[in-house]
Amino acid sequence: MFSKIALGGRYVGASAIVLLTIFVAGEVILRLVFSTSFEGLEELSGYLLVAITYLTAADSFSTDGFMRVAVLYDRLKLKNKGRLDRILALLSAVLCGGLTIYFINIVLSSLRNGIVSPTFNIFPIWVPQTAMVLGMALLCIACIRVTVLGPRSKKPSTVESDLAKGD
Repeated sequence: MFSKIALGGRYVGASAIVLLTIFVAGEVILRLVFSTSFEGLEELSGYLLVAITYLTAADSFSTDGFMRVAVLYDRLKLKNKGRLDRILALLSAVLCGGLTIYFINIVLSSLRNGIVSPTFNIFPIWVPQTAMVLGMALLCIACIRVTVLGPRSKKPSTVESDLAKGD
């Protein structure tokens, strides 16, 4: 079940990348051809970047897509690597859980106070903040899974291979 939710985060992130690319290309064309700019596009692009970063983190972590500094790690025995992975995943889960709670409080504060962006778009700030909450909560769950079940020893996957396997 979690794999499908994390895969959903990957799809949302991929869609946001496509939309961000369209925004940037459109802005370039507007500036080159019409010598004008779409007011507020930078803000929307920033919100998309937040969504990409947070909503894809759990999937990246679950498929060993995070970078690892392997200077000491490669010298460990396989048994010790598994232990280290579980300990680090537990510490990460605690950190991600704390950040999730913190982000929830920020979203609730924004909703309670009706905070909107002070720009042309007048965008409700709780929307991109909610992406942060969802992404951090998913990453927390992914860390808990590694703590309980152990690390997955598979290489980063593609959307096609995940769908073919039904993972």
